[in-house]
Amino acid sequence: MDSWRLTLWAEKQGAGESLISAIGRRYFEEGLRLADHAMLLSAVEEAKLNTTAAQELLGSSAFQSEVLEHYRWAVEEQDIRSIPVFIISDPARTFRKAIHGSSSVDEFESILSEAASSQGVSCTTEL
Repeated sequence: MDSWRLTLWAEKQGAGESLISAIGRRYFEEGLRLADHAMLLSAVEEAKLNTTAAQELLGSSAFQSEVLEHYRWAVEEQDIRSIPVFIISDPARTFRKAIHGSSSVDEFESILSEAASSQGVSCTTEL
């Protein structure tokens, strides 16, 4: 929850993408824990945000209700239950499919072909 709270805080300052990138690298590439405040504060510093303000945020309940609302929206309204998740849709939202987790090339190909067909477009793939 803390990494998500910091991300929402950073977004308010226009630095959400920078912080997400810094946190993501530490988590996915370096294997560091998302709950580790030292790791999060290091990411905040890399994103050129105020580490003192971030530390104060981590010691408070700021953004907790927003995180819970985002979580509810993702799970209940978007049916997001794993990461990664890829949502394939068209601008008019007449077609929408989610691919959860690490899926096979065949599953991606099938859903992309289905999306193309729903838009009246043919789709071929060659690997």
